[in-house]
Amino acid sequence: MGCARCRLAGNAAAGSARPGSPFAVLHDIPVDFRIRDCAQPFFPLLCETWRVLQVQPEGYWRSGMQAALRSVRFRVMPMYADEVRGIRNPRGHTIPLLTNSIRLREDVARGCSASDVQLLLHELAHRCGAVLPEWKLWFPWWFSQGEIYGRRVNSADAISIAMMERYCNMVRWPD
Repeated sequence: MGCARCRLAGNAAAGSARPGSPFAVLHDIPVDFRIRDCAQPFFPLLCETWRVLQVQPEGYWRSGMQAALRSVRFRVMPMYADEVRGIRNPRGHTIPLLTNSIRLREDVARGCSASDVQLLLHELAHRCGAVLPEWKLWFPWWFSQGEIYGRRVNSADAISIAMMERYCNMVRWPD
């Protein structure tokens, strides 16, 4: 159904997490990789992200994002910022220069679909310096989501989407 190495084939960008865990055997994950996080809900997501980074060509983004994946702290946010009004939190966010943590919404932290891995790669790219143009989020009345996110607009999206497509040629995002 997809690439031999790709556990994410069949999970489109809008796909949901599969019911069975593809992480029962961690033979390609280093023994000491985030061992303190094994009991956390985001551990399968971290493992799949590690696998995606392993197949990338040598370079700044691969090594920087691997170092960030090993060192950042992950926090889980609730699904709704205001459950009564139905206002959802963003799926994830990080403040690269001020904190050493990445916040993931609980549905992303528990998932391991292609879109969840792409989001985590996006946040790791922020940790490595890909930060523009998300300052536009401060002015939501002036800028639409299409002017903030997307492969042609956002450097973190361009990096993360290219990595996902290199990992598995069955995973594609529109431009």
